[in-house]
This record gives sequence, structure tokens and C-alpha cells, in this order.
Amino acid sequence: AGGGVEGQQGPDDSRRWKQQSRTRRRDCAGGGVEGQQGFDDSRRWRVNKALTTLDVGNCDLGQRHFAVLAEALKANMSLTTLKAQFNNCGPGGLAALAEALKVNKSLITLDIRSNKLGPGDGIVLASALKVNQSLATLDILGNKFGRADGKALWEALMVNTTLTTLNVARSIFTDRMHTLVANCLDQRKAIRSAEAQPEEAEAKAEGENKVGAVAMAKAAAKAKANAEEAKAREAEAKA
Repeated sequence: AGGGVEGQQGPDDSRRWKQQSRTRRRDCAGGGVEGQQGFDDSRRWRVNKALTTLDVGNCDLGQRHFAVLAEALKANMSLTTLKAQFNNCGPGGLAALAEALKVNKSLITLDIRSNKLGPGDGIVLASALKVNQSLATLDILGNKFGRADGKALWEALMVNTTLTTLNVARSIFTDRMHTLVANCLDQRKAIRSAEAQPEEAEAKAEGENKVGAVAMAKAAAKAKANAEEAKAREAEAKA
């Protein structure tokens, strides 16, 4: 912390990244990651099959860094959580991320709070949500979206079937749009809960049927054993 990771050979060795643990927090507090050759090499992110959570929040990342992340997300199929809050994604970085979300099938949680996004960026993000079928949680709190962005995101939710949590607090939507988005997600959660109940009941019934079948099999086996034992005693008595 403090000096960032400038000049560190460790993070720039892609072999270490391939073998690293499932969760990684980039050591970039204070000094940022500007100028890192290692970060700009997206090949290590593409081939890593163990990493599931990446936290690069508050790392002074710019648009080109988000472009690197986006390129990696197009190929990486293990990462499920990307925390990139409090950076400077900007329009260019978001456009790259949006294209990546259209093809990525593993990312479940994306946090891009307070990333200096503005009017029009929500429309770009909405276009990705209409295609993406893996993202369940999206946090875009604290960005300066406009009314058109809110409308586009709401329309995207009419198409997207996987997103259940969308944090748009302090994003300068109108109150009405906040309400529409919230109601849409609440209805989706209610529908999913209702759909899950019959499946749970069916699974429970199936489990009970299996238990009953096992009990019947044991009873039949015991009756057969008793019959054979009685037959043996009868034969012994006759002898």
C-alpha cells in the first residue's frame, strides 16, 4: 500500500497469475496502477482458470485499464465477481466492458460504483444487459446518469432474465424511474420464488417416495427372511 505496484516483477509474471488462488486483491492502494506493463498484458487474465473474484476497487484505473479487463472477460470463463468501484472507467472503458458482457457467460457480480459515468453511458450498459444472461448483481451507484439512461435500463430489464439486484442509488435518475426499476426487480424475485416452490415440493415428494420405497424393500426382505426361516424350522421338525 502507498507505493502501488510500480515495477513489481511478481504481478507481471503470468505464471504466478495462472496458479494463484481463487480471490485476488490487486495491491494498488495509493500509487495506482498507471503505467503498469503487467496490468496491460491481458493474456494472463484470459488463461487464468482458478480466479473467481477480482478486486481492483479504488486503484486509480483509467479507461485503458478497463479496456484490458474487458478483453480478458471476453475469454475468461472462471471469474464470477469483479469489483472495480471508485475508479475512472469513463465512456471508453464502459463501452469496452459492455461489449465484453455480451459474450462473457461467467460473471455474476459487477461493481462499478462511482466510476465517472455520465449521460448516455447507461444506454450503452443497457444494450449489454439485453444480451447478457449471467449477471445477477450490478452496482452502478454514484454515477451521473440521465433520464434516458434510466429508461434504457428499465427497458433492458424487460428483456434480461437473470439480473435480480441493481443498485442505482444516487445515479440522478428521476424518482419515477427509480420506482419502475425497483418494482421490476421485486416482481422478478417474486416470480422466481413462486416458480421455485413447486420444484422444492416436487423434490421433497421425490425424496419421501425414495424413503418409502427403501422402507418397503426392507420390509419385503425381512418378510422373505422370516418365511425362509419358518420353512427351515418346519423341515427340521419333520426330519
